[in-house]
Amino acid sequence: MKNTILSSLNTIDGETLMNRPLQPLSFVVDTLISQGLHILAGSPKVGKNRPVYPACETLYRFLRAYNAHAQRVYRESDCA
Repeated sequence: MKNTILSSLNTIDGETLMNRPLQPLSFVVDTLISQGLHILAGSPKVGKNRPVYPACETLYRFLRAYNAHAQRVYRESDCA
């Protein structure tokens, strides 16, 4: 099992990585949030949650309103 994992791992050196051309970033929010994985890390009690809570609340409210609208449209359509 261990040999299978190591044999399937493809590695490159730092010089190859630095010389590789990068694709342009695709942004979810213009010049602020790009697509992909983002990690918010830092020491305990430094306020990592402070910028995240408003974004989560806004997303929650949007999804709740969107779902209510979608349900209303579904009920008024011939599908119900």
